[in-house]
This record gives sequence, structure tokens and C-alpha cells, in this order.
Amino acid sequence: RRVLFRSKMLQNLLAERFHLVFHRDTRNFPGYALVVDKGGPKFKEVTPAPAADSDAARDPRPMTIGADGFPDLPGPRTLSQIRGGDVRAKYQERTMSEVVSDLGFPIGASLGKSWIDGYPQPRVIDKTGLTEKYTLFLEYYSEANAALARQFPGRADSDAANGSPPAPSDPGGGGPNIFAAIQKQLGLRLDKTADVPLDIIVVESVDKVPTAD
Repeated sequence: RRVLFRSKMLQNLLAERFHLVFHRDTRNFPGYALVVDKGGPKFKEVTPAPAADSDAARDPRPMTIGADGFPDLPGPRTLSQIRGGDVRAKYQERTMSEVVSDLGFPIGASLGKSWIDGYPQPRVIDKTGLTEKYTLFLEYYSEANAALARQFPGRADSDAANGSPPAPSDPGGGGPNIFAAIQKQLGLRLDKTADVPLDIIVVESVDKVPTAD
């Protein structure tokens, strides 16, 4: 049986109460590889802004909004704006490995297979060969978000990134899916692959009944 335990406390509890015996391993699973498309990247390396000092971090004044519609804040960040099925995302001062670590959820949602509904989200590996930090923008249509907007038409859309009142929930549908958006807007491409490595824990033995308190 192959499972993934993220909590050290949970591992200790299972070992103590259920006599869990396991070992760690790495296995390959189906997923996607992010690669550079034939035209090359459509973005450039950025120089990270200086880190904000502690006084600035506590500044109570309202944040300013940049020309891109997102908060004008320093440092590496991932921000998104969601209105119905339409999503705008900003990956600010991120490495490509950091970008791919966030792509599984929007890929699943773009396919209409949200983690909220119990669907495993696709795994993504960085095969771009790009090693610096970049600021990327993506605009795409998410079927899972559109379905949620149809199910709950009065819900507040996630537009906290610019602080403006949310627009009426509209399933939208005029934008590209995330695959087309990554290719057209970033000059990258998502290719299916069977070899996305994932760290796992292999359970060797475990008691069905826990020890008494």
C-alpha cells in the first residue's frame, strides 16, 4: 500500500498506536512536464526587489495597486483573481520549480476535476531548463470554477488581490484553457509524461486495532 504522510506527528502516532512499519521511496507517476515551446519563452528574468523591512510590513495604509491590477508588493508571491470561470494569476519573482509546484490544482480545475470533488490533482515536473527567477502572468478559463459559480451564483468571487468589489459570478468561458494559455502567453508547453517522480511512504505492516490508552 502506498500512501503519503506529510505530518511527522501523524507518523509518530501511527507508529506508537498501530505499530506502523514503513519505508520511504521514490516512484514515477503519470503527470505533465513543463517544457519550453518551439518559439522560446515569452518572459524575461527579473531581479528580485529588496525585502521589505519590518516597519513597512506593519504599514496600516491600504496597499497600492500596480498597473497589472495586482497589489504592488515586494517579494516572491503567487496571486490570483477569480471571477466565475475566468482566472488571472501572477507568479511574482518565482523560479520555474516553484511555478510547477502550483500548477497541479489549476490544471485539474481547468479540466473540471477539482480537488474539492475528490479528484487527485496532476503532478507537474519542470523540464524547461530555466534556472532564474521570473514574473509570469496567466489568464485562463477554469471549468471547475465555472461549475462552482453556477452552483453558488451568489458567492463572492476571489478578487482580494486588487481589493475591488467582486463582479457578479459569471461562468465566462471566453478564455483559453490553462494548456493553451501556458503555450500562447508564456511560450511554454505542458506535455504528458509517465515519469513524474514523487516521494512516497510504503507501508510494510500496520495493526488494524490501536493499542489501548
